[in-house]
Amino acid sequence: MRAILTVFLIGALSLAALAQTPTREAFLQAVEAFEKDPLTPEVDAQLKTIVQFVTDSPDVMVTVDPTNFPLEKDTPDPVRMLMLGAFMGGNAREQVRLEKKGDQSYAGVQLMLKTYKRLQARAKFNSPGLDNLADLEAKGKLKAYLKRK
Repeated sequence: MRAILTVFLIGALSLAALAQTPTREAFLQAVEAFEKDPLTPEVDAQLKTIVQFVTDSPDVMVTVDPTNFPLEKDTPDPVRMLMLGAFMGGNAREQVRLEKKGDQSYAGVQLMLKTYKRLQARAKFNSPGLDNLADLEAKGKLKAYLKRK
């Protein structure tokens, strides 16, 4: 499964540079489908749309840093790309919903944590960094933590 995800994700990111910026509607549909099942075979097309919209659209701005994306250096690339797609998608979707450009890390982390839980249910993967964010969310402290960055 790891090899399949790697091929999908590399292909999605490579193709993102060649195509036109997706519409808001296409982006929102991709995030919704990704959120329902981030491990579906269609994940490559979903991630392509998400990454391309976030990188090309003048309407959103996503900032990725170790506070909001605390994956360890040894995280397998397919997992890293799934989590990055989740973070970018959740973050940008909130900006589109609010009709206000500006980083929405909390929304991005929420979708990333949801994706992480789904991944853990299907594969053996643990991330102390993501576990820490999940613990902060459970304690109601995640928003404040992310604002301190």
